[in-house]
Amino acid sequence: LIAANNIPAIARELRELITNEDKPGWRDSLQKLHSMVFMLECGQTPAAPFTVIAESNSKLGDHFLTYSQLIGGDHCPGAGECLTYCYSKKAHRYPAAWCRQAQNAILARSDTGRALLVTALDEKLLGRKYKELDQVTFRLFVDGDFISTQAVLFWMDVLRDRPRLSCYGYSKSFNELLAAGVVLDIQDKQWPDNYILNVSDGHRH
Repeated sequence: LIAANNIPAIARELRELITNEDKPGWRDSLQKLHSMVFMLECGQTPAAPFTVIAESNSKLGDHFLTYSQLIGGDHCPGAGECLTYCYSKKAHRYPAAWCRQAQNAILARSDTGRALLVTALDEKLLGRKYKELDQVTFRLFVDGDFISTQAVLFWMDVLRDRPRLSCYGYSKSFNELLAAGVVLDIQDKQWPDNYILNVSDGHRH
């Protein structure tokens, strides 16, 4: 699901899922997701029904932000054998977890959606817990990866404009990252100083 790049196709996929779903928890979550997609399809700006930017769990300590998207297929273009043991799949048993990742993957595919991602991140940074901090740790892609060169450039612009973020992530999207490097050279831009890339095992390259 959510492999299509156009919002109408995603809306059709979600309607079919809802029609065939007999578990109330899944059906309710999918309906919330479909409502968001329907508004995008109509050219409106929706509210995100699920958390966009999450906060850390107890293992990572306080004052730690994270972002996730769906895994597999188009969402992890460099994935290889890692898909056979990916920990993210365990969370897909739960409708809210899957729909949150699907929501972010959908939002990342349009200008309106990407603006919502940025707004959600800025709202966190301006919140009571983070606004006084000089530096906020941000893990980009706990689940999922850069789906395209455009996605890499989008997130690098976001990070460059927000120097308070100290960001890191794991990636297998080597082709997308290398292509983004070429574009940055052409544009005479640097990779943002506040991003650290960790090369991730299990890729297909």
